[in-house]
Amino acid sequence: MATTPRGDADRHHERLWSIAGRWATDGHVIADPPVPVTGFDTYEVLAGGYFLVHHVDVHVGDQSVRAIEIIGEPDPTSDGFLARSFDNTGSWEVMQVTVDDEACSASLAALTSRRQPTRWTEGRQASDRR
Repeated sequence: MATTPRGDADRHHERLWSIAGRWATDGHVIADPPVPVTGFDTYEVLAGGYFLVHHVDVHVGDQSVRAIEIIGEPDPTSDGFLARSFDNTGSWEVMQVTVDDEACSASLAALTSRRQPTRWTEGRQASDRR
């Protein structure tokens, strides 16, 4: 597969940098009844600045979930990005990522998934940076 060298990231990708760091996660899966999600998420800027590597270490209810995501592929349908996620249960997901520049936050929406059922979550992340 051919790759194109790009040099330093452009302003569009620099928007991703605002969520870099370690975050305490507290939320729930939208279900009846809601299932709690707690743990930590770490976002690292990959060398070159075009992608974030997202390490997920959370509990969804009683289940430990470890995952890795790569965020930064341009979304051809919006001003956002695509993220590809792979977890310790063998599930994978492609999501749309929208970055709120003013709030230093990002929202995700699943596009495709090999996870039954797709986990839709609501919650918050608080910075755990020291």
